[in-house]
Amino acid sequence: MKGIDIAELKSSLYTVVKSQKIYLESTLSQKDLADKLEISSHQLSEYFTRYEKKSFRSFINQFRARHACQLLLENPEKDVLSVAYASGFQSKSVFQKAFREETGGSPSAYRANQINH
Repeated sequence: MKGIDIAELKSSLYTVVKSQKIYLESTLSQKDLADKLEISSHQLSEYFTRYEKKSFRSFINQFRARHACQLLLENPEKDVLSVAYASGFQSKSVFQKAFREETGGSPSAYRANQINH
């Protein structure tokens, strides 16, 4: 990570991910994100490992799961799989796993619990 300002990289990373909502792109790759940040894929991988303590995939899926939480509540008529795809996930199994890691439960249970409170 020589020559890279970590605080600036972190700021740029979160700005790109949050404001541009690139996590909604289902085909987003680590290289795509690295290109946007004007660093190498290897440098981005090292950043995630060292400073975020997670992989690129886990990092992006965290944002996708949070987005799915919002969609589940705002669109109660939408089925869970539609919410998964609208949140950038490409498969139901990856969505279920990421959602459980973020919330501790299933998307259906999350929706039911939030609506009943």
